[in-house]
Formats: sequence, structure tokens, C-alpha cells
Amino acid sequence: MTEKEKRAAELAAQAEAMQQEALAVVNGQLTTVRIVPQPQPCATAGDAGAPSSKKGEVQVGGSKATNPVADADRVLAGLRPHFRNCYSKGLENNPSASGAVKLEIRVGPNGEVSNVESKDVVGLPSDVVTCMKGYAKRAMFTAPGGSGSTVTVPLTCVVAK
Repeated sequence: MTEKEKRAAELAAQAEAMQQEALAVVNGQLTTVRIVPQPQPCATAGDAGAPSSKKGEVQVGGSKATNPVADADRVLAGLRPHFRNCYSKGLENNPSASGAVKLEIRVGPNGEVSNVESKDVVGLPSDVVTCMKGYAKRAMFTAPGGSGSTVTVPLTCVVAK
């Protein structure tokens, strides 16, 4: 192996390691966190692997928590593209679907999501809501401690213009 090939292999290994770790501020301190890849959701009806021709927009409203969860808004913002993908896939079967849902995300004391429930569903197909709940279930929050917390987040879905 030439020096150039060795250097390329070394850089590739460093790049892979960087994709598995990130810097974050936790409780006011800079720390390194491990990124755990999340499994992809099962295909929904009508999912042929091609992107939807209709695009949906998902607005994530302000979250409320029964006990403070330091990074709730950041985690929910990170879920928004996944929620949008769920909605866009739903538009393939129902091009005029629009509506809202509140997700109640039960966060355990260690930050892991133990349960997700949908409330106040209006106008959204069940496969869209199920897809959104699946992504929320795989989220990871900063540990709220105690008995955990329930984070409630309103989502509004509209067809993009």
C-alpha cells in the first residue's frame, strides 16, 4: 500500500468516526455524544421507493413537558424532516390531505422514548400518523430524571405551494 493509499484509508476511518460522534452542549457543558443510527421505518402503503410528486410541509408547534426536558425543542426540530417525509408519502395516496395531530411522547428517566400516543387527529390519514409516531418512538432525549416526562407537540400538515 502506497503512502497516498494509507493516508486515504486513514482519512476515511477518521471521517467514519466523525459521523458516529458529535459535539453537544449538555447542562451548559460541551461534551461529545455518540450518534446511534436509527432504523428506517417499514414501508407504508403506496411507498414504491420513489419520492412523492406532492410535497407537504409540517409545522412543529411549541412543545410542553410535564417535567423539563433540556433538549426537547432540538430533538423535535431534528424530527421535522422525517415528519415531513411521512406526510409527503401520505399525499401520494391522498393528494389533498391536510390536518393536525398532537403527539404525546413519553420520555423515560434515561431519555429513551417509551411510548407515543396521537391525540386530536384532524384530517390526516392513519398511515401518516403511524409513520410520525414511529419516528418519535425512536428519538432520544436528554435524561429528564425522576419519573421521566411527557412531551406534547402539536404538528400541522399542509400541502406545499
